[in-house]
Amino acid sequence: MIEYMPRMSQRIIKDTDRKNSLTSVAIEIIEMEKVVPVDIEIDNSIRAKVTDICGMTCNFCHNEGTPVNSLQANKGRVSIFEDTNDVTFKPGIMLPNSLFQTTLETLIDVFEVSELHWTGGEPTTHQDLALMTKIARDLGLKVRMTSNGETGGKNLNKLVEAGLESINFSIFGITAEEIVQVQGLKNQDIKKAAVKLMKLDESIKTASSLGIRTKANIVMKNESDSSRIKKVINKYSPLGVEVRILPDISDGISSLISIYNLLGELGAVPEKIKVTAGSSNFLISYILPNGKRIGFKQIRNSRFPDVCDPCEYNTEDDCKEGYYGIRFYIDTDNKYYVGVCLQRMNLTVPLDEFVTGLLPKAIIKFRQDDFKALQNQFEKKKSL
Repeated sequence: MIEYMPRMSQRIIKDTDRKNSLTSVAIEIIEMEKVVPVDIEIDNSIRAKVTDICGMTCNFCHNEGTPVNSLQANKGRVSIFEDTNDVTFKPGIMLPNSLFQTTLETLIDVFEVSELHWTGGEPTTHQDLALMTKIARDLGLKVRMTSNGETGGKNLNKLVEAGLESINFSIFGITAEEIVQVQGLKNQDIKKAAVKLMKLDESIKTASSLGIRTKANIVMKNESDSSRIKKVINKYSPLGVEVRILPDISDGISSLISIYNLLGELGAVPEKIKVTAGSSNFLISYILPNGKRIGFKQIRNSRFPDVCDPCEYNTEDDCKEGYYGIRFYIDTDNKYYVGVCLQRMNLTVPLDEFVTGLLPKAIIKFRQDDFKALQNQFEKKKSL
């Protein structure tokens, strides 16, 4: 059965021991979520790993499923799934050439893509990202980006001029000490962390001043992160930044319990749910007593049958992000690949092989079927 509500929050409520870990206000919030408006949209996006280069060495990084290139690995970067996901290629750097444009045109045609999302590595380290953004915009794509802000605001003007519409900033802390805690052993330098933090602040302020939609994503692992999350909200919400709390995918339910308890402490009231058909992407928006809004990004129980049904990771605990959508890559030999799962990179194959196979039509059908099922489920909910 396709579920529009996130799987984990419902498991919390059904499990007596886990439910007892929630405050009474947190339980009320989960119950209120069942009656707020739901927006359903079809996933027409694709994520592009434009570069593998990154100046951070976060110890929880999935690196879009690929290994870290050798130079970066020597600096202490990790890719948490690479030892088990059967990845067969090393990531290269996409370039603003005819091959890139042809690849985009193919993906638009085959998958009905309307949105491109830059990922990495750190996308802003790519010197030609503005030019590549313009190529994508000229093809009719909306362009968005995830960034850790480490390069500051110097490249953002060009990116916005080229057509970048929004940025999701990943925040790991608001003090150098907090940033160091999530970095690899080779990168636990307070002075370097302080510079990264200064660059992040510069990036967020610049993006906000340029008038594009600016979001700040921060992971909450457990109750000890509560103070850090509050500081992020207090610091960036006044700038018009939408702070979004994400659960730690490695810590499952305990992470969600901590987030719900924090939402209760903040006095958050659920306002709207956004569900993406054909993807596990699920976002709940809340309004705070001061009128500011925050988001809680969860994982919906979305499974693409052609890939997920026979998968060894297809359990509530082993599958870390459900079916999240399409990603594309380039390797060190300038060959493009398309994939559908970080934990099973053996499904990531050369572009030509992928688009001539059976999965593209199955993906489009799955999106449409999921959309219809979500609409039906929501209509039934409203009639109760």
